[in-house]
Amino acid sequence: MTLHVVYDHQCGKCGAAYIPTMLTYPVLGAVLVEADRFCFIDEAVESMRYNKVDGRYRPAAWLVDSHGDQVLNVMFDLFDAHEEIHPENFANFAATWLTRYDWGDEQYFHGHLLAIAIRLHEALKEPAG
Repeated sequence: MTLHVVYDHQCGKCGAAYIPTMLTYPVLGAVLVEADRFCFIDEAVESMRYNKVDGRYRPAAWLVDSHGDQVLNVMFDLFDAHEEIHPENFANFAATWLTRYDWGDEQYFHGHLLAIAIRLHEALKEPAG
């Protein structure tokens, strides 16, 4: 068993999929305040901590059923890889590690997921509570 973050969101202007957790719109790098805000980081931290009880962030089985689950799918592998290699600078490691993906027409995704990963890394340092 694991905890999913079922969430889907698309930009009303261009249709790009992203999670509006920050003020910067990842597609254009512009400031865009969405009416729909989602506390993805808190829910992702809860899911990752839940999975980590079994030793890894990646659960034994994971069904990608939403955009939130897709992002978590990448985060599980990124954070497991970081623990295996354990470089000092997480942001540099994550930026390089995320280049392994072919983002196709969604090149903004690299920066978007990097920003989410950095926020998750900071949040996971905090005591659970």
